[in-house]
Amino acid sequence: AAIVYIQGTGLGNCENALDSVQIIINPPIETSIIGETLICFGTTQDLKVEVAGGTPNYTILWDNGINDSINPRLGPGSYSVVVVDESSNTCTDTTLITIIERPEIYTDLDSVTEIFCDNTTSLFVSAYGGTGSNYSYNWNNGESGSAIQVSPGEYAVSVTDEAGCKKNDTTYVISTNSDLNFSFP
Repeated sequence: AAIVYIQGTGLGNCENALDSVQIIINPPIETSIIGETLICFGTTQDLKVEVAGGTPNYTILWDNGINDSINPRLGPGSYSVVVVDESSNTCTDTTLITIIERPEIYTDLDSVTEIFCDNTTSLFVSAYGGTGSNYSYNWNNGESGSAIQVSPGEYAVSVTDEAGCKKNDTTYVISTNSDLNFSFP
């Protein structure tokens, strides 16, 4: 706040007048948006606006109609938020953020594998896409790697790329018991 003194001289026989005016200058509104701007394929992100300066009790309006400091479950795209302070509705700040989606991870895994008479077989999964070319593989039976030895059952694999993004896939190994018919002469 500043105090400004004003002195004036009147016309004619008017005496000098001295008065003061207090001028309050609020700091400008400063906003920042908190949240990841690079997300895994098929996921969403919450964004939060943080405000400083101005006069508190802010009005917040996101471009998608949300009027809260948190804008939940946002996919890829550009988002802006306008913040207006309480003092006069003329102090505003607008901030823009863009969320980018990482490339999708693809897996190649047979959905069903048949084996004969409850034997074991190998399952192979390959991955491509995503971020980078090094993938980790974690199976629901505790195994890791792109190839595992299994018996009949259901198997799920979680493939993780270099950015930590995941793709899940499932396969079934079934046992086929065949009726054998022999004919003797």
